[in-house]
Amino acid sequence: MNTTGEPQFVFSGHAAALSERIIKLVPIIPTDVKRYHRNMKMQWAEPNRFVLTPKDNKEVQRGWRDFVHPEGPRVYYHHETRVFTDADMRLGKMESKRLLGMAKALKDYAKSQSDVQARIGDGTELVLELYNEKGRTSIIESCGYYFVDHVKRVIFWAHSYTCEPHVYSLESQYWYHCELYPHNRYLPRQVFEELREIIVHANAATTTSDTSLAPFDGNELAKILDLIDRIEGSIDKMHAYSVFVVARFMRLFTKVKYTNFCGQPAWGVDAERSIYYKEGHERETLIFRLLNLILWCGPRKHYKRIRRVWVDEIINAPRWKDFIIQLDNEWLGFTLYSTVMLAVDLFALQVRFWLLCYLSTKAKTIGLPRTGLYTCP
Repeated sequence: MNTTGEPQFVFSGHAAALSERIIKLVPIIPTDVKRYHRNMKMQWAEPNRFVLTPKDNKEVQRGWRDFVHPEGPRVYYHHETRVFTDADMRLGKMESKRLLGMAKALKDYAKSQSDVQARIGDGTELVLELYNEKGRTSIIESCGYYFVDHVKRVIFWAHSYTCEPHVYSLESQYWYHCELYPHNRYLPRQVFEELREIIVHANAATTTSDTSLAPFDGNELAKILDLIDRIEGSIDKMHAYSVFVVARFMRLFTKVKYTNFCGQPAWGVDAERSIYYKEGHERETLIFRLLNLILWCGPRKHYKRIRRVWVDEIINAPRWKDFIIQLDNEWLGFTLYSTVMLAVDLFALQVRFWLLCYLSTKAKTIGLPRTGLYTCP
């Protein structure tokens, strides 16, 4: 029993009931970090009552550094233990001793596991994500964590965690971690050149084939390649914005490799071929066939185009854009045709009106009977 008043740390599943002095340590992945889902508000202040200061008057606790993320949030980093967190580490906020205690408990536990201890090194990073009790922000219910291996580009945990088995799934999570925390790290030349090679290949594949698996079209890839060339000056430098950009594109391309089972015996050959089903496995229903006949084969045409966009329940972004553009052009053609026909109809009605007026006037002039003719006002 703990009588010192210090919080106790237990791993997920090791405790049946928790108290305010017991914090559960649970494994998470980078996409579980709730940075963009926190409902935090600023206190409203009148402009004439707001005091501008060079920086927030609350200093960061000893041993911690604060960074402003390229997208705006403030993150904290402990250089000695290589711990990243979104928790507020300013004076009077989250206690540094408690957070570092969680980090120490996790590292000690990881080193006690034979299959994990070899991965714990000087370059290993640890991310801590605090979860508070609902309605009680001062009480920490649990702490999510994951370790980062920069050599193998994967994330790992101190104990078992169920996740996608594909290596590119873990690598995509690794790059998302680099997106979340791009500070205090260099942009390696190897990563930069690898990304540029990926973009060049994707651009060539998109240009020479209409079934490319690239997540961008040719124009977008050309812009991305131009953008990457401008980042070349940031190689081997701690430029957080450049690291963020490279990490985001690496994550997107790695995710495509994962969804198409790259490196596996059955992999995605092109954007039109299914990995799971044989060609023509879906049959048209009787209702669909009847509607297809009634609507002059329009539904079948659109169905085939949708199937080219949505293969294996995955939407190919460039094809989806082309599909929407084609629909817009079709609707534009329909509306243009309808507008022209409406103008022609109105013109025909106007001509008929003036023709009847002319005939009525002539009949009145020569004294002919006007039976059946329209009389102008």
